[in-house]
Amino acid sequence: MIFQILFLMLLPKALSYTCTLPYSGHPAYCLPSVRIDSGLIVGNYQFSRTGKIYNAFTSIPYAKPPVGHLRFAAPEEPDPWAYFLLATGKAPLCIQRNYLFSDKPVIEGQEDCLYLNVYVPNIHNDINSGNMYKNNNVDALKPVLVYIHWGGFIAGSGNEDYFDPSYFMDKNIVLVTFNYRLGPFGFLTTLDDEAPGNYALKDQVLALKWVQKNIGSFNGDKDRVTIAGQSAGAGSTHLHMLSPASKGLFHQAISQSGNALAAWAFLNSEAQKTVTGYQASFVGCGNSTTPTRQLVNCLRTVSASDILQSQDYFKTFYADPLVIFTSAIETRSARNPNPFLTKPPVEYLVDGTFQKVPWMTGLVKNEGDIKAQGLIRNSKIRKDLNANFQNILSNSLLALSLSTQDVEGLYKNISQFYFDSGNTINANNPDSVQGLVDVYTDRVFSYALYQSLYLQSLQGHYPVYMYSFEYEGEFTYGDYFAGSATEQICFDWGASHCDDMLYLFKTPALFPNLTSQNDIALSNKMVDLWTNFVTYGNPNPAQHSVLPPDVDWRPLYINRSTYREMGDRITFLNITGSFGYGFKFAIASGFFKERTKFWIDSDIYENRYTNNGQ
Repeated sequence: MIFQILFLMLLPKALSYTCTLPYSGHPAYCLPSVRIDSGLIVGNYQFSRTGKIYNAFTSIPYAKPPVGHLRFAAPEEPDPWAYFLLATGKAPLCIQRNYLFSDKPVIEGQEDCLYLNVYVPNIHNDINSGNMYKNNNVDALKPVLVYIHWGGFIAGSGNEDYFDPSYFMDKNIVLVTFNYRLGPFGFLTTLDDEAPGNYALKDQVLALKWVQKNIGSFNGDKDRVTIAGQSAGAGSTHLHMLSPASKGLFHQAISQSGNALAAWAFLNSEAQKTVTGYQASFVGCGNSTTPTRQLVNCLRTVSASDILQSQDYFKTFYADPLVIFTSAIETRSARNPNPFLTKPPVEYLVDGTFQKVPWMTGLVKNEGDIKAQGLIRNSKIRKDLNANFQNILSNSLLALSLSTQDVEGLYKNISQFYFDSGNTINANNPDSVQGLVDVYTDRVFSYALYQSLYLQSLQGHYPVYMYSFEYEGEFTYGDYFAGSATEQICFDWGASHCDDMLYLFKTPALFPNLTSQNDIALSNKMVDLWTNFVTYGNPNPAQHSVLPPDVDWRPLYINRSTYREMGDRITFLNITGSFGYGFKFAIASGFFKERTKFWIDSDIYENRYTNNGQ
């Protein structure tokens, strides 16, 4: 075995090589290694999309296991290890139940899950001879992309089965992915020092601090770090732009299909208290009136699986609501000296106390597929939905945004605008189905982005690049959002939530390799655009242009428009086409114009910060 005898070539704080000595006719075999303060890390070689060698260091602990007294507490730096860490395996999932793909998901993962992965291109070109030949750029520090995984704060992971790095490893950047705590383990709060909340986001902060401390040893540039994410990862990215706890830990940001102002990204204190009380009662640890120290101490003794099994009790309609535990307001104290949020996210945008770093953000055309497919493509669920349509949509879309007495009035307006005053969904009527997709798209994703673009423009945030993804490829996440449903209806679902991810990362847990030449060509272009932004802060700089000459993707320039007018002035890169006919890049304008104006005119809680600018 190649690890029978290890000869360690130790270059302090730099990529070097851990080699076997020759034995029994076998040549020496070298593996990439890095020494950081915690100890020596030995990685492995993998191959990029085009066959280039890159170094992979996987399952590196960035925090102590969050168990025992560290459950419902901020993460702590890990202990050093003896000898060396063999960083070639797959990190365990953070314990979860993935309601995104099923209304009765199984439990996966474990609490000891705070690990990260580092991928570095083109360090060593001959893995069999031990030859130290390096490419011309190896000694130059590379820009770093830290990608935060999706999953509605309840599921997912940064592991290679969902975030295979091989596309980006054809480029000259360092990629970091990681796991963070989910669901109640990531967010449960008592609104005081006993369980202040936001542990998932504090995990992410600690991962970013790890990058600042150690990425130079992997040839990464700690002064050129871009954080990025999709869905919950995008909401996290935007929250890091707001949080003082993340200040100075990154220099650019990419948010794909997610935003800090989305209803699922933050929950007010009154609602948080209610959720925690219910969670305690579900597992026999009291209720919202129980002294918080007693409640938290009890919850720390309950098995993680019992806590996760109890999540079913929160559901009011199959898997709804998807997101129960999310970010909260904290109080700074001696026991909680580094809170993540001390006020609602929108207030950071209103008062301008956020990091105005270069930002790339965008949406997929039919984000609402994430909910609509599961509701429509199962005849039993569709029947139950239609039997109680008003209550289900009101609870799902409106309950957190206005008082109980106002819900009925706004629902009537929604019914008229999106469903032509109907109170059921007709699966045989494409307009009816599209109305359901659109109302979820707007309420859960697009209107929050519109609000943040407006508020950030008032604070002079520049540059901001926006895109819209409408390309329909051979594969789609929509089939997974349908859950166990296999029923097909006569409707073109279009580009679904998460579909842009298919062209940035291989996802072997869900999809085969891309086979369509148009899909592959689009993937190459999108990886180039994202890499350009990571490298230059501009997705399409003149010296490394990716887009056709007549497609001039410029930062947004809203010029202090009124809130209502802004949608007409927004320009963005529109990515359209299909795997059968090819893709197209074009500059488009307007932002779901009529649909956005509907929400501007609606009397919802979120508009109190923006509608005075009409």
